[in-house]
Amino acid sequence: MGALPAARLRPGGCGELRILGVAATEDLYQTTQYLGWRGKSVVGTGRDPQRAEALLLRACALGRDDGCETAVAVGSHDPALRARLEAICGRPDSGGCRALARMLTHDDPSQALAWYAKGCRAEALAKDDPVSDSRRAECCLEVAKRLVPSDAARAIALLDLLCVNEKPWGGRACRILGESYVDGKVVPAQPAKAVEYFRRACRLDPERGPKGDSYSCARAREMRKKRG
Repeated sequence: MGALPAARLRPGGCGELRILGVAATEDLYQTTQYLGWRGKSVVGTGRDPQRAEALLLRACALGRDDGCETAVAVGSHDPALRARLEAICGRPDSGGCRALARMLTHDDPSQALAWYAKGCRAEALAKDDPVSDSRRAECCLEVAKRLVPSDAARAIALLDLLCVNEKPWGGRACRILGESYVDGKVVPAQPAKAVEYFRRACRLDPERGPKGDSYSCARAREMRKKRG
């Protein structure tokens, strides 16, 4: 694709972003057709991942960071895409860091960890910074998962930060902590702590539906019964 050009954004008609005379938003809209993400495809289009990737890369080149991130989600390993993600990783929202880490997870796990760590910015989470908490929190969660068992203390601290402060991905962090305090492999087994973390996971994890994490709910009930 070549080097990704810098671009200035200005609002266009119908809410589109027109960059260098090209509607990058339209590229992103068409991508949903080629990936089959909409219930009905427009006339003349069908599922075409290669076309979708090309459109996403073009949107990325024209300054749409969400195009860059979605290109990674569909499996792109374009060299220019990596350069663009490295350039935007320093922004407060951590989206570029997260996408780059995802890109490298299978081919270079150590580099993936480094980019997740850069995107984590735990100090911002601790201050309850509202800017893109979800992306930052996901980076912290992935760092914690990869630090076990090499740096268990830091991993537990990150998980606890996400869980106790009810951050995005906090439910997942609570569940991992609950399991950790049950099996005793990472930290000494403490059933009382495990129950408390499972109870938090039960309530917090939105990905498990409106009633939370059903597995953690069941684990908390089971452990309370055993303890009498």
